[in-house]
Amino acid sequence: MVIYGFIVLFLIILSFILASIEDIKKREVYDYLNYSLTFFILVIALFQSFAINSIEPIKYVAFGVLIGFVLGSFLYYIGIWGGGDAKFLIGFSAASYYLIAYSDFN
Repeated sequence: MVIYGFIVLFLIILSFILASIEDIKKREVYDYLNYSLTFFILVIALFQSFAINSIEPIKYVAFGVLIGFVLGSFLYYIGIWGGGDAKFLIGFSAASYYLIAYSDFN
């Protein structure tokens, strides 16, 4: 579990850096960055599910994707956030299963 957490943490930090650079330069964050983050986290959860022979990682990551989609869509449609923020929330909430290990809630 620890190696998967480090990989996901690295992906999140790298995505934040790349999104910040794109946003500063072009005032736009491209979809490939948001969707690839979500895709890679889903693949990592799938690999971990096979490695530990359990459905829990993919279940929690899929639940995070669903919650991120609902919350991001809500905030987008009421006009608080832009589309890039809402799409980035989907990837970030998918990673919440792995990032909870770095919090004090254990």
